[in-house]
Amino acid sequence: AASAVSLPPTQDARVQQLLAEFESAARAAASGGDHTGVVDKSARHPVQDDLDNLPHIPVIRKSPVTVYRRDGSGVLRKQERR
Repeated sequence: AASAVSLPPTQDARVQQLLAEFESAARAAASGGDHTGVVDKSARHPVQDDLDNLPHIPVIRKSPVTVYRRDGSGVLRKQERR
């Protein structure tokens, strides 16, 4: 038997709600997407507290690179991308 973790009542209720939503989505997916048509509006829009607790993820973009080569006469020529 697994030991139960003691959560604050609000956390426990939220976890139970999420588990119920996961199970419902899994049943709908297994049955070919049949669902009741009832959509939980809170599932579509994250709670502001959740947005405030997200980690910062740095975005690193590749810098454009221009390549030049010398031709037979020694002049630098811009190389086209392949």
